[in-house]
Amino acid sequence: MTEQWKKYMNNGEEIYQKYCFSNTAQPIMFPRAPIQTYIDLYPDTAVFRDEIQRQTDYEAEVKVYRALEKLSENLIVLHNFKFNHHQYCLCDTEHKRDKKKCNKCRNQFNTEGECDFLVICPDLNCFVIIEVKNMTPIDNYLDPLQTAEDYKTDELSLDDLDIERKLQALVKTFRKSTTQRQKIKSLIKCIDGNARILQFTAFPNFSKQFRKQFQFSKNEEVRLCDGELSTVIFQEDFRDPEIPSSNGNDTQTSKFQDWWTRNIAVQMKSTGTASDESKPTSSTELEYNPESFRIARNMLLAIWATEKNDCDQSKCSLGHSIQEINKQLEHGLITLETKDGKHRERNFNVTKAPDIFKEYVGVEYLTTEQLKVFNSEENLTWINGPAGAGKTVILCGILLQLVLNKQHGDSKVVVFQMAAREETSLFERAMVKAGLQFGMIKSDARTSSPERLKDSISRSQDKILLVRVIDNLLLIQLFAEKLNAAKDCYLFVDDLQRVLQFSTEETFRDLVEKLKTFSINKRIWIGCDLVQAYHMLDYKPHMKEARVISQNLEQWNTLSVNLRNTFELSNTLSVIRELCVQSCVERSEIIDTVMPKQISGHFIHGPKIELHIVSKYDETIIRRIVKQEQEKLDRLDTMTNFETCLLYDPAFCELVHEINPKRKVTIEEIYSYEWPAVIALLSIWKHGQWELPQLYLAISRARVYSSVIIIAPKGDKVEDFKKLQDLLRKLKEFVNISYH
Repeated sequence: MTEQWKKYMNNGEEIYQKYCFSNTAQPIMFPRAPIQTYIDLYPDTAVFRDEIQRQTDYEAEVKVYRALEKLSENLIVLHNFKFNHHQYCLCDTEHKRDKKKCNKCRNQFNTEGECDFLVICPDLNCFVIIEVKNMTPIDNYLDPLQTAEDYKTDELSLDDLDIERKLQALVKTFRKSTTQRQKIKSLIKCIDGNARILQFTAFPNFSKQFRKQFQFSKNEEVRLCDGELSTVIFQEDFRDPEIPSSNGNDTQTSKFQDWWTRNIAVQMKSTGTASDESKPTSSTELEYNPESFRIARNMLLAIWATEKNDCDQSKCSLGHSIQEINKQLEHGLITLETKDGKHRERNFNVTKAPDIFKEYVGVEYLTTEQLKVFNSEENLTWINGPAGAGKTVILCGILLQLVLNKQHGDSKVVVFQMAAREETSLFERAMVKAGLQFGMIKSDARTSSPERLKDSISRSQDKILLVRVIDNLLLIQLFAEKLNAAKDCYLFVDDLQRVLQFSTEETFRDLVEKLKTFSINKRIWIGCDLVQAYHMLDYKPHMKEARVISQNLEQWNTLSVNLRNTFELSNTLSVIRELCVQSCVERSEIIDTVMPKQISGHFIHGPKIELHIVSKYDETIIRRIVKQEQEKLDRLDTMTNFETCLLYDPAFCELVHEINPKRKVTIEEIYSYEWPAVIALLSIWKHGQWELPQLYLAISRARVYSSVIIIAPKGDKVEDFKKLQDLLRKLKEFVNISYH
């Protein structure tokens, strides 16, 4: 046993002890979110046919990841498992390292084998290899109702050379997967000769009703035998059931859980045999050695976490996944860089950000619609857009360009930030990085009247002033008066929707007219999203605000693509946003334009949202859930040094005070702020109404990880709110739902 072998074994054991224990029968996924492979959202045109095909190939892999993640089994799932020749030599003691005779030994760190998923099953003492292929049925060729003999005698169809080529390509794709699978099997057998190994190829987009297409090529040599066909996992095997019932006693399982039970659990428990395919072909009983299984398990864990010869155990942590995905989102890395020697069509919906963004805001790429707004020369630039569409990023870039290029002359630049929290904003961080001097003014109803604010601005020696508006309940009339203090300045207002809570059509129109008047002499930039307006009772105000914008502004800019959040968070927000807009009393083209739909701008996947439904108000249960989530995220803080936060409805102030988390912020205070990971404690039913904007706002604050605890008010039960089930049905693809 070499020192290298001992090192791998120690690393594997440490990974197992640190990361592979769970209180519930659920898979441990490594990594904790799907690996980011093809992240671009390409335009649906023929130009990007090859790129879109690669993207759909990757999404097929994500579909299998999510199916494995949902299993109620004690498993360790290694996504994108690969090994190099050096690692193979450690496991195969009979292989003699010789750079003269063995070409692979000359490049020992080159990848020798890989598979999409390697599943370690501790309870069954076996290993499952799954390779994923993205193929679809061939133009519905071969009517599934026909018999096999009918296919063979259908000379007209089988003479079609194009179809014949497709049939052969389908089988060759499967055979390629078996080659990949066999390499992983050989590696495992080198570690444990008695290892029990099952192998499958998943076709998540291929319907089972067309399975005979694998067996009807005119060339008999490329047809699959029945044994090979039995190792295919079809589209139907990945379909989800309806959401579980609110009493938590629903026994309906997913199709993939049923498939797993039949093909893995039952089979291994009943036979205890190993086989090259899904069903044992030998009745020979293999002697199970728990120590051999442990050695194989530890070696495979260590190999997965090792790049070349360096083991990074943190790759197994949730914190590592959140941190890496957060960096990608924070820096706008929403497109793949073209590698030398490889041709890729450039995604023309994405462009390299101007240097001012790269150097001071830290954003590498913008969408073309963002760049268009950045280059706009309107006197009054009004930006509508959903949470995470980059409104603040663009406003920040415009501010830097204005000041660094001295376009403001001797005039002052005033930025109104609708942020009730005294935390460092993106504007502050960017200006500090750019070496700009600026002043800070805190404006609230108690200490800063419009007259005092005007006096503070005029007396300040700073050319750039950030006015932090921290009034919890800021009336629109008062804000309009405060704007008078900056009427001779270049003006930025971020998250204007925060002042619209108690506005009327008349007061909102007066505010817009005032901004238009100010913009005659000095340019003004506004960021706004009406869906985030915090309305307590109903959605009627949406309509009048939309009407004012459409009737009183000659033009406005729309940013519809979400870039800040993961694919799962973005799609969840899209569903909730659409429900918010549908709730408007009057649905019209104006509403659809002023409150645009939210579109996911990339395929950067993250952990699923954890959605806890507390069916009846119970403080003991609420404390337990918050504590579990808090401990999980506190461990992330220690490991990766990034911020997490507890957001909460003010109704839970006393409860949150008792829990005493490290960071706590009420929903009213979170505009313009975001964190890599968030816990939200919400009651979304008030006065018989859904408080969907609150739910939307809370989830949008998390870039990567979100855990939402939804609580029925005292005296009510979750069963009383039937609309909740409708929402959960629409979200089931992106959230994990738990009832308490």
